[in-house]
Amino acid sequence: MREFSYHRPAALAEVWPLLEGARGSVSLLAGGTDLVPALKRGLTAPAALIDVKRLPELEGITDTLEGGLRVGAATTLHALARSPQVAGRYPALAQAADTVASYQIRNRGTLGGNLCLDTRCTYFNQSPFWRAEYPDCRKTGGRSCYVVPKGDRCHALSSSDLAPLLVALGAEVEVASAVGVRRQPVEDLFANDGLQATTLGPGELVTAAVLPPAAELRAVHRRYAARETVDFPMLSLAAAAGDGWVRLVVGHVASRPLRAPRAEHELAAFLAGEGGEAAAVGTTAAAELALTSSVRGSVAYKKRVLRVLAAQAAEELAANDERRV
Repeated sequence: MREFSYHRPAALAEVWPLLEGARGSVSLLAGGTDLVPALKRGLTAPAALIDVKRLPELEGITDTLEGGLRVGAATTLHALARSPQVAGRYPALAQAADTVASYQIRNRGTLGGNLCLDTRCTYFNQSPFWRAEYPDCRKTGGRSCYVVPKGDRCHALSSSDLAPLLVALGAEVEVASAVGVRRQPVEDLFANDGLQATTLGPGELVTAAVLPPAAELRAVHRRYAARETVDFPMLSLAAAAGDGWVRLVVGHVASRPLRAPRAEHELAAFLAGEGGEAAAVGTTAAAELALTSSVRGSVAYKKRVLRVLAAQAAEELAANDERRV
């Protein structure tokens, strides 16, 4: 691990001078469950580390004027899963948070950190000894992608556990910078490039996720992993329905969460009782999305899992129209 300076500002306003005055790259530290291992493996070598875990602007779960919830970016995954407000109004979100990794990681990892996780690749997220065998990896500055050898970009996978569900719910994020705070859809937070996980610009950070009113919403979250705990999913899926709309989002299969428009149309018809079967939703989703083989599973196997999870989600959404998210 290389030497770096460490800063713990007491308020968000103190972050901007630190960013502007930094001599070299800067990393933001919240729970550190992803950043600290990356530092130890030499995957990142910032000149400065800014600890934002205790910033008051990033804390708390509060009601919004619109009738939804504002969840501070520093809220731990454990607190999110155990919050009565979240569990009572957005149970699918509480469930999704409760399935991330292990208890120890959930007790440290944060909502903002999970949303802003770097993309992952088996050829990159390894020790320096391992990476020496793959020197031309795009994430290390090379020109090759060992996952898709003939590809023209890095195909490292999005690794955020909560992103698919938040996209499906139509949630927004607060993004702060020295010039102020703005809101944008969670869907627009992710770049479709393995080299750059998010669309955040220099000097920007996520301060909160803003959930829409839950009265007309219902949602389902599914994940599939070889091991139930600690392991990253091979595939995750979220489906949500509201007043006149549905969304179906697949995670961990591309460099960003993927929506499946044709499958959403199929799901809307199924929920409205206009014909079709739940299985058709899964079949359509598997047919329209371009997936990539990896050590976690081949394209054929991922599509098989996707068909099953999407059909299950459709059946659960249709089972009880009164069910909330």
